Amino acid sequence: MILERGDKVLAIKRLRELTGVSLREARELVEAGNAGSALTRSTTGQMPSAAIAALGRGNRIEAMTLVRHAEGLGMKDAKDFVEAFLSENLQINQKFTQINASRFRTTLKWVVVGAAVCTVVYYPFSTQSG
Repeated sequence: MILERGDKVLAIKRLRELTGVSLREARELVEAGNAGSALTRSTTGQMPSAAIAALGRGNRIEAMTLVRHAEGLGMKDAKDFVEAFLSENLQINQKFTQINASRFRTTLKWVVVGAAVCTVVYYPFSTQSG
């Protein structure tokens, strides 16, 4: 988001604050467009509490949006940040995976029920000879 506005100086400053990389390395990463790779190296303790709560509810997109606004990142960098956080925090990752698996099973059940209802409703009309 910062880079989208063309503010390289602020992007370099923010990258250094979040990761602790040197000024030279931050400048090179920002100019090369690889700031996200540096963010994925060091995320523990940097995730906003609201984003952690969103992940706990199974909402990755909300977490990415919160990180974007809190840290001034672009969407790809926020996505990399959240994914790195999940890979480093196994307990949160397991809860996130369980919630999403439960949602998938529920959705699949409703799709099967819907298909069965459609079949029951359609079948009498398909067997009528007209």
